[in-house]
Amino acid sequence: MNLEERIARLERSNRVLGGLLGAVVLVAALVVLAGAASDRRITAEHIDAHSITVLSPDGKNRVDVYATSDGFAGIGLAGLDGKSTATMMVLPSGVPSLCLSDKTTCRVVLGDVSGARNGSGSDMPSLQTRNAAGEAVWTAPAK
Repeated sequence: MNLEERIARLERSNRVLGGLLGAVVLVAALVVLAGAASDRRITAEHIDAHSITVLSPDGKNRVDVYATSDGFAGIGLAGLDGKSTATMMVLPSGVPSLCLSDKTTCRVVLGDVSGARNGSGSDMPSLQTRNAAGEAVWTAPAK
């Protein structure tokens, strides 16, 4: 085998290797892109967090689960506009409360109606309806 034949054979070998390298790079890029476009799912047996927010596909808050440093803990549900419509919480005193809201104000409170506003808490559960300004309209049992 002369020098020209050896060079021709080497060039053919380089072309084949170059083609294989290009195919490997293309497949690797497709795998990376496919992984980035797929649904991201995380499975865990236990999660520790101060808060968790679930977003709708358009990026608005729909569910908030939280625990604050001053002792409040709760779950808030929001409408399609991202504004809170129902909140279930536990006050620092340990008393539970449920608040149903319109777009701006808590209109119905079940639980500690005074503590739901200022965190003071009491042991007397009650039901209260409020006007648009957040002022009590009706309370049971009566104070």
